[in-house]
Order: sequence, then C-alpha cells, then structure tokens
Amino acid sequence: TDAARKLADHNVADWRSYGAKRIITLDPHDFISFTEDYVEYFGPDYEFEIVHITELVAELIREGRLTLTQPIERVVTYHDPCRLNKRKGIHASPREILRAIPGLEFRDVDHVTQWSYCSGGGGGLPIEKPEITAEISRRRLARAKELEVDTLVSACVWSERPLSAAGEEQGIDVRDLMELVAESAGLDPRGVHGAAGPQQEVSS
Repeated sequence: TDAARKLADHNVADWRSYGAKRIITLDPHDFISFTEDYVEYFGPDYEFEIVHITELVAELIREGRLTLTQPIERVVTYHDPCRLNKRKGIHASPREILRAIPGLEFRDVDHVTQWSYCSGGGGGLPIEKPEITAEISRRRLARAKELEVDTLVSACVWSERPLSAAGEEQGIDVRDLMELVAESAGLDPRGVHGAAGPQQEVSS
C-alpha cells in the first residue's frame, strides 16, 4: 500500500542518515517486512543486512563474545512463532540460546520443524475472533503442560500476549527469550529504566 511504502521510505532514509549497514530486529513481523517487502520496494539499492535478534545473540554466544553466567532455575520449553519458524526457518538459534543459559532445564516440544504449534496471535485473529485465539492458546499451553515445565518461552510479542493469558489459567509463566538472556547476562530485563543489576559487556 501507499502508506506501507511511505513508512519504508522513511525508515530506509533514517537508517542511511546514521550510516547503518546491519539492522537488528526483535519482531518476526518486522523481520519479514525488512527482508521481503523492502527488498521488493528498493531492489538492488537496498544495501542493508537484516538480522533477527535470536540469530545475533546465538552468534555472540558461539563466538564467546557474550557469556551468560547468572543461573536461571526454571524448567522451560520453547514456542516457535509462526512467522519466525514457518515463514523464515529460524528455529535453531533460539534453542541454542536456551541451552547456553546455566541452571535452565530445556524440554523441547515433540514437533519443532516447519509445522509447529500456533499461538493464535497472528493475522488479526485476536481482534476478529478472540475466542478462537483463546482456544488455540489454551491448547498450546496444554501441550507445554504435558512436558511438566513451569515456563513457556517465545521470541514474538504477538505470540506471547495470548499465551500469557492462557498461561495464567494453567499455571505456566510465559517469558520472552530476550528477558531470560538479559537476566542470565546480569542485566535488568526491564530495561535501562529499571533497577540495574550487575552489568555484562559484550566484547568487540
């Protein structure tokens, strides 16, 4: 649409004004827009490397540039966001990160390839049919409960919103993967405005 193209023009102009070459995304929907729609809009003039945060963090851990040292005593499983896994094929890096967190017991689901479980949080469904979203999320949490975990981790806020509501009903905490990374790195997962704990630097 015209509005989407105007936003794309604004964003790319902003990135270029800062001399950016590598763009890090936290939202799988942004990741799709930046790697698919923007490529179509700008063609060969689109010079940016787009990286999802899970792939960057996994890379930093692998290279020894980020060390997760603070134990997190949780039993967790991971929910694959549809856009990140089914659409973009990113499912290994989140699991690599979880396995690098000390104290964490990671229990994987029984089906982690392209057709993994849905949260019901995408495609406008929570607005149009909230009752269907609630039921899909309830079933997803029931799957997690079968693994006897206390926490369901994901990497998409759109998945985490309906899953959190279902998790409250079933006694399972729902957390964002980057919250656990920050906590294990000795950072405040609430951000710079919270009460800061010990700081962990990423070596260059």
